[in-house]
Amino acid sequence: MARTYSCFRCEGEVIVGTSHTMEECDTQITRRRSRLPVVDIGCKPPFPRTYVGDGLFAEFDGYQIWLIANDGDRDHQRVALESSVYDALKRYAQQVGFE
Repeated sequence: MARTYSCFRCEGEVIVGTSHTMEECDTQITRRRSRLPVVDIGCKPPFPRTYVGDGLFAEFDGYQIWLIANDGDRDHQRVALESSVYDALKRYAQQVGFE
């Protein structure tokens, strides 16, 4: 039996020595979320991608803010900021005198 590891992003199983694409990751996340019970907690609907500057876009999916680096042709990196991480980033900006 092949050894596997858990993907840090989607928590899906990946065979050691292989990888999977962001699309496969997104599919895993969608499948996992679709198995969860639907509860209306008053979340805002997803918002469209917005350019925030320096080749960086932001999206809100109702749970977290996604930062997407894009060179105009394709996305390069995606980072999800939960509210607690966003708060920590704001605190860091204050500590270093950025705000």
